[in-house]
Amino acid sequence: MIPADIHFGAPSAWLLIWMVPVLIALLVLLLMYQRYAFRELGEKPLLKKLLVPHTYFNRIVPWILLILVWVLGVVALMQPEGNGRYQEELQKPAQTAQAATTQSHEVIFLLDVSASMGVVDAGQERSRLEIAKDAIDQVISSLAGETVALYIFTTQTEQLVPPTNDYIFTRMMLRNVHVNATDIAGTDLLQALTFVTDKIGKEAFDKLKTLILFSDGGDTLADVQQEAEKTKRKQQLENAVQPLLRENLELIVVGVGNAQGGEVPEIRYQGKPVVSILNGTLLQGITTVGVGTYFAAEDFSTANLTQNILTIIDKQQPLGLGEKETTARQGSAGMIFDLYYQIPLALGMIVLTYVLLRYR
Repeated sequence: MIPADIHFGAPSAWLLIWMVPVLIALLVLLLMYQRYAFRELGEKPLLKKLLVPHTYFNRIVPWILLILVWVLGVVALMQPEGNGRYQEELQKPAQTAQAATTQSHEVIFLLDVSASMGVVDAGQERSRLEIAKDAIDQVISSLAGETVALYIFTTQTEQLVPPTNDYIFTRMMLRNVHVNATDIAGTDLLQALTFVTDKIGKEAFDKLKTLILFSDGGDTLADVQQEAEKTKRKQQLENAVQPLLRENLELIVVGVGNAQGGEVPEIRYQGKPVVSILNGTLLQGITTVGVGTYFAAEDFSTANLTQNILTIIDKQQPLGLGEKETTARQGSAGMIFDLYYQIPLALGMIVLTYVLLRYR
């Protein structure tokens, strides 16, 4: 079992952890009250003769243990689980029924990880990158037989996951993606599209493919150039997807961010914060050459965006076959996980039993 695969079935239960400061406050009040009560009973030398001696440490140990019990209980309520896998009985029918339609379909994700993807746009609670990763994760978890590949880019493109049917591994790798994960700053959309289309062009022509680009449309060269140069850059980007004009390849572009934008974390120019907004015009231009579909992420919930992407994937037709039958998507509902709530629960019961027996 890989630790990075552990997640929580009920993460909202962590809110109960706020009881810990309350318990600590009660402990402080109790210690203050005890000190006051002892002073009222008599002088300190007399109290030493009358009372069983207890150190300060001994008085707070049971409280510390009770707080630990509470924390362990909260962790158990959050339902930790991991080692996700598909049930064998669900895998076998899927492999049989989908052999003619989905085994030759590759879904390729191209994810922008430049600094501007760390922006939390106005009206949003999560960064652009987190929104994109969530959508990609939901699409992958809903696939049923297609191979997946994952690329990330700034001014350099890296293949993070080669074509594979291992959805769990891909989702784990996606989870670890962070801003500037290629260790090179800036954004070069042209380089990213050229890199991926060249790699796709070297693969089998008869393999069905869907390329899904997630970006805020930021492009370092386009952002600093004059208007004439920007127009030229836009044309270059549109030309970069021309090789995708093939019957068995579909392009989906998802614009992440909004027109209000937000400040780019830890980036300043001439001492002032840098504001980044969604360049939807540039991204839409990539799809206007007739090879793709554009979605603005802010116009959809993650579930609706995922469903729209899956609909496009399902509509594609394998070469030499008739209309593709709609396949039942397994999603995470078709997965089983090892449950780990018993571990914190058992530890909490052991500690609680010790407190009750030792300090009764």
